[in-house]
Amino acid sequence: MTYVTGPDGQMYAYEKPRFNLKQFAIGLCIPLLLMGITGLGNAIFDESNDLREPGIRAEPIQMQSVNNTTAYILNIEISDNEILTQCNIETSIMDESYYWCDQRDRDASHDFTIYKQSQEKEKEVGSYSHSEKQFNFDDGESHEIIKVSYRVADEQEYQDYEDKRDSGNAASDIFAIFCFAAPIVGIGGSIYGFASGKKDLGIGFLASTALLPFAGFGLILFLW
Repeated sequence: MTYVTGPDGQMYAYEKPRFNLKQFAIGLCIPLLLMGITGLGNAIFDESNDLREPGIRAEPIQMQSVNNTTAYILNIEISDNEILTQCNIETSIMDESYYWCDQRDRDASHDFTIYKQSQEKEKEVGSYSHSEKQFNFDDGESHEIIKVSYRVADEQEYQDYEDKRDSGNAASDIFAIFCFAAPIVGIGGSIYGFASGKKDLGIGFLASTALLPFAGFGLILFLW
């Protein structure tokens, strides 16, 4: 019981409200719970970090010139149920240009397009046809050495690998929302608590928001 002096000079008894532990606990737990959901969800559903890409990498193979021109060709032998998942081009020309294989328009054909990058210019210089099991290359230059290396995998195994990887990435994106929402909820909850006269609730949200950096650091260590 606290006694205060009123405007009229009289003493009045004033009972200070008790600390509401329940409201404080609610404010403290909600943001931390959102952070915890992120870690728990990634630990349970995100299998992409543990996945190993199927297949084997072949040693670099020299391409053959077509009638002593700047066009080169290479036929490879893989079974009907195998596909190329990666490829790389190596040449003897030493300059700032480089080559890479890409599947920008991924479809059931499993074909690759070969690009050359030089002086900020990108140029299509070749391709790989899955149906013909053949590389074709022509960048307008003669190459003493031009080799292709590639990775081969069973088509169904690689499809299963991609499906699991994509589902794991999707799960990570979903649970990341909870992580980013935690400080927003903490700040918004504290404002609501103090504005509505629920001081203990606001204190709980503030305390939880202050603890979020430490919880985030612990989450990183947990997921490492």
